[in-house]
Amino acid sequence: MYNPDIIETKLMVNGYPRIVKILLPSDYATTTTAYPVVYLTGVQSRYDNAGSDSDRGDDHMGHASWNIPGMVNEVTGGVPCIFVSMYGFVAENIPYAYPDFVGSGKADDFIDGIENTLMPYVNRTYRTLTGADNTSIVGVDMGGLFSVYAALKRPDLFGQCASLSPMLWVNKEDIMSYASTAATASSQRFYFSVGELETDVIKNDVNELQAAIAKRANTDVRFTTLVGATHNDVAWGEAFKSIYPYLLSSDASYEGDYETSSRSKAN
Repeated sequence: MYNPDIIETKLMVNGYPRIVKILLPSDYATTTTAYPVVYLTGVQSRYDNAGSDSDRGDDHMGHASWNIPGMVNEVTGGVPCIFVSMYGFVAENIPYAYPDFVGSGKADDFIDGIENTLMPYVNRTYRTLTGADNTSIVGVDMGGLFSVYAALKRPDLFGQCASLSPMLWVNKEDIMSYASTAATASSQRFYFSVGELETDVIKNDVNELQAAIAKRANTDVRFTTLVGATHNDVAWGEAFKSIYPYLLSSDASYEGDYETSSRSKAN
């Protein structure tokens, strides 16, 4: 279903060179089909001490971590799409200034860079379906905070959002307030995920935020706790197996290594 070869390029975004990794469906070269796009973002980390400088196996596409190329070939019935991975700096993933992180509060700048540099590059280089209904954003940890903020801030850009184990505590009061006041879209979907073995702070904050977002008009929310999972890339990669079909409106299901408990609410 997907070409195992990852396309890697460098792109200047907001004045800094960024590594962009792109995964195309396996039939991309032999068809004229246009595809929806899933943007994967966050801060590069090695939660599992996986990978090395010569083998970056710990990122979204990496074999030692999320392994998206392998994952999408396991999931049956998923809607083919183009995956685009680009990391940001810590400060760019934090929406509101936080004193312990120098220069934080640059999320709006990062959104601008995605909208005005990354997205135009992807859309002119590849056959894409544009518009919020065809565009998803996914993030974990600090990137989970960023992804939910970006979706709330720009529902015209991102119709679907997945936020896995987000570090909401950094901006909790601000993001909770924003969730209740930000303009709503005609239709938007959010997926939240935490591990059963993560800290109570993370689990409680995510539960509180997803409940607040579920009150928004025209919004579908799904919240899943992965039984036996903790705060690491392997668990997030496993969670994404169920998130991926949901983001793209597929009825596909997948039984992964972790049992899950979930609930959803749609307005």
